[in-house]
Amino acid sequence: MSSLHPDLPPFPIVEAALRAATDRLVSELDSPRDHAPVWNDFEWGIARSVSVMHGLSGLLVNRLRWRGPDSWQDFLAEQHQHMRQRDDHARKLLAMLDRETRCANIACVPLKGSALLALGLHGHGERPMSDVDVLVQPAQAGAMAAILHTIGYSPSHSCQRHTVFVPKDRALPRRFGEHPDVPFRIEVHPGVIENLPVSLIDITDRLWPEVVHAGNNAYRGNAALMCHLLLHAAGNMRANALRHIQLVDVALLARRMDAAQWSELLGAPPQADRAWWMYPVLGLTSRLFPGAIPPKSTLIFEVELLKVG
Repeated sequence: MSSLHPDLPPFPIVEAALRAATDRLVSELDSPRDHAPVWNDFEWGIARSVSVMHGLSGLLVNRLRWRGPDSWQDFLAEQHQHMRQRDDHARKLLAMLDRETRCANIACVPLKGSALLALGLHGHGERPMSDVDVLVQPAQAGAMAAILHTIGYSPSHSCQRHTVFVPKDRALPRRFGEHPDVPFRIEVHPGVIENLPVSLIDITDRLWPEVVHAGNNAYRGNAALMCHLLLHAAGNMRANALRHIQLVDVALLARRMDAAQWSELLGAPPQADRAWWMYPVLGLTSRLFPGAIPPKSTLIFEVELLKVG
């Protein structure tokens, strides 16, 4: 690595700095300390990278009890300002989609970050958001594409899960971290499917509300939203791409769920044969955020998994 990037230390040093910064910044969210870490300029640079990679900058602004060097404080303040602006931009874009889809009699469900934004799960400018994901019926995907064309978006590429739309004739600026000049992509999903190691998981039917109307619809409920957060996190775990902010989302939403919603999510009794993929994310969240996940839920689910195994 040092031969390819002569300004960087050898890889073992970079790896150690990444691990140390990740452990420290993650721990600050649940158990904030009173004193700043003793890091050199290189390690503080790594900390900024970790903060962006795991989506923690907006949370750390309000959680840290200590001040780092000026470069760190300026970074956090700038990121928080930019994320507040991006929250505002996202709300305007979602309002536009709601208006246009109502006029075209198209029903959609804004997914993941858009739903969390509507719920106010995080404070203003605390959670990063780069995409606006929407679920549509497969038969209405073409009509949705036409709407996006009218508001200045064109298709970029498609994969099994979605089609990605980007602003037409607008170059994407190269920016570090969150920046208001970086436009949102819009991802149109005809279904919510994740190709996990054991099987292909399709939770589409669990997400649509019981009564659907034209325009933006909410998830069927908190259990449905949690189901999607867990599946998305499980897919990222498989790809070694899990971000800590995803576990923060799970922990915060879990604290809003009552016993009936947990039963809806896990099944009564827990149906580990069809939802085995939930437990790794729930278990990890439970360890990192003690008390967020009801102990009975993870314990019962683990027992059910052993029975299936």
